Amino acid sequence: PMSLPATPRRKRTLLGRGGVGTLTVSHALSTFRFDLQDLQLDGQTVGRNRSREGETTAKYDLAFQSGPWSGRAGASGKWLTAGIEVSQPLGIENPFSTDPTRINVFAVDETYSSWQGGGHVQLGRRVKGATLTVGGRYDYYGQRETSRLAPRASLSIPLGNHLDLTGSAGRYSQMPPLVFREGVPENASLDPIEADHYVAGLAWLPQPDLRVTVEAYHKRYQSYPVSTQVTSLTLADFGADFGSPLLPMVSEGRGRS
Repeated sequence: PMSLPATPRRKRTLLGRGGVGTLTVSHALSTFRFDLQDLQLDGQTVGRNRSREGETTAKYDLAFQSGPWSGRAGASGKWLTAGIEVSQPLGIENPFSTDPTRINVFAVDETYSSWQGGGHVQLGRRVKGATLTVGGRYDYYGQRETSRLAPRASLSIPLGNHLDLTGSAGRYSQMPPLVFREGVPENASLDPIEADHYVAGLAWLPQPDLRVTVEAYHKRYQSYPVSTQVTSLTLADFGADFGSPLLPMVSEGRGRS
């Protein structure tokens, strides 16, 4: 895979003495050229990928400070385009079946476009050195015509000697990769993956420009894509490999880390 990083253009505006607004516009493009031959099948091609993905983003973020209060808010919109050209001409073996018949033969060549919008807001206040922040994020996924609301909160308590106790919790959501949704017709109904994050730790600031942190975290995942044919296989097992085999999936998996 080859990717061109986002090329952001930013404009910042001061809003009085306690606020700043930042407008960002960026575009990212990824192209994929992948061929897989199986030497055990006389070098026949078992996988091919000639896809591209583009993402154009515009977002505005506002940050302000007024006495003990601080806050952030923002909104964003993304336009997603793709040309999906992937094939699995011989299918794949099912490692959990004694039947040698290969499954999931397919070839997809289509274009795709959609949009995604979102917004976030948070408000924090300092009380006797401690800082409590609460907020949330809203995301709308046009490709599934569905939305998610994600609450979040954090707390920082000073312990003395430049040491702070910190903790946070929040929910996050993300759509499965495009190739898995569009490469297999059954996967068009996959839902956004959701994860609840819990983090606690200590932060030490021995100098104004030096911060040392130690943290522990726990994450719980839900609506994770799971194969309907190889039931122990989830999307997490594919890692970041765009050339992984494509399988019919459902959003019924759960996980933790």
